[in-house]
This record gives sequence, C-alpha cells and structure tokens, in this order.
Amino acid sequence: MVKVSDVLNSIKKSKISDADIEATCKICHATQQLTETILTTDQDDTIYLCKNGCGPIVKVEKQEIGYSLMVIGHLSYER
Repeated sequence: MVKVSDVLNSIKKSKISDADIEATCKICHATQQLTETILTTDQDDTIYLCKNGCGPIVKVEKQEIGYSLMVIGHLSYER
C-alpha cells in the first residue's frame, strides 16, 4: 500500500509521515490527520476516506511510471 507521504517524500526528498499531513473533507468539512482517516485499497490504489464515513478525501493512483495523487478534499502539511 503506497501512502500519500510515500509519494510526497519521493518528490520532495523529505521525511514526512501521514501524521504530518492534515486533510479536510469536502463534504462535512472535518479536519483530520491522514492517520485518522479510514484507509482502503482498490487494486493498486490507496484510498483515504473521511473519518466520518462521508467518502474519499485523497486517492493514491498507480500510473505506468510512479504514482499520482487525486485530492478530493484539501491537504496541507508543514515541514
């Protein structure tokens, strides 16, 4: 399972974790660390669902080369 922090670390060469990343649900507007979300997978993709069960906040999608992030809510982190 590839996480958001894995993708960001590969791009920025940083050492962040999912606990460092804050997400806001587009539906209920709840703010949560990615470690508080519900993690699920769909084949090679990783999906972060709102902790309140509203739906997906972000999806890590496997591409032919590497991964992409599809952000449905809002993500932020400080480093």
